[in-house]
Amino acid sequence: MEEIENLKKLFAEQELREYLEEALNSLQAELDSKDYSIAVFYSFDVAFVNELLGDRKKAEYYYQTTLDYLGRAKYQWLGIRIECLRALGRHQEALETALSDPAHVKLRVAALYEDVGEYSIAQDLYTKLAIEQSKKADEVKGFFQPHHLQEASDLWDKARNSNKTLLYNQKAVEIWEKMKDTSQEPMELIEEAWLGEEVGYIYEKAGKFETALKYYEKAKSIYEEAYTEDPESVIDYQIDGDWDFYKEYFFYVQFLGLRMFRLRVEHPMKYDSRRIKYRILNLEDQMKDSN
Repeated sequence: MEEIENLKKLFAEQELREYLEEALNSLQAELDSKDYSIAVFYSFDVAFVNELLGDRKKAEYYYQTTLDYLGRAKYQWLGIRIECLRALGRHQEALETALSDPAHVKLRVAALYEDVGEYSIAQDLYTKLAIEQSKKADEVKGFFQPHHLQEASDLWDKARNSNKTLLYNQKAVEIWEKMKDTSQEPMELIEEAWLGEEVGYIYEKAGKFETALKYYEKAKSIYEEAYTEDPESVIDYQIDGDWDFYKEYFFYVQFLGLRMFRLRVEHPMKYDSRRIKYRILNLEDQMKDSN
């Protein structure tokens, strides 16, 4: 997992050890009740936390154990199977697992082709996805238009077409600049935070780091406020609100391993706060490199 070193910065060691103990206890409880479909989540957490703690041997043991539990589970959770196989370096098996499921996300399949060194196939898939998204982005109007334009830019970047990457990023910035001061429907705090994070990302990709940082910092503050002042609304909007758009489309393209920011044993608040912290750390590194 290439992300591990950066992810380690997001956790305190004591925090990880507490999560490890909780995950192990939860895992044992599910094993006692023979619910392997849920046990796999806690087993995956145990593997991932051990990897963050630097114990690669234990991490590999639990990644394999998670695969074993999946073999006995009612629900197969192909996403977890693929991540375990990738973590164990079994990239061909991970690709074959994804290809066995017609519904598996094409973007993920393209990334798995990259893992096995099939770069031309991956690039072809990215290009097809970029063409589809570009058409959609050019037709979409309204609130989510900048988001869709940036998604097209991200896909062109993965397809290694720098001209169109820049073109669609510039479109996203321009549209946001035109609409940012116009009246919008009142938003819940959590929606404001998701929007701020996305806009910060658009500016980051445009190389406007200071502006991006302002949006990220504001989003971070709003996340903290939302989870403190109105946590029930946060959960409601994660279920029935715009979160599905951010999770399944925009943030998913930006972070193909979205689950890496959250452990099953922790409160969903950590998911948002850790992701925005990760963005800020990466942005600050870019700002240092540019000076």
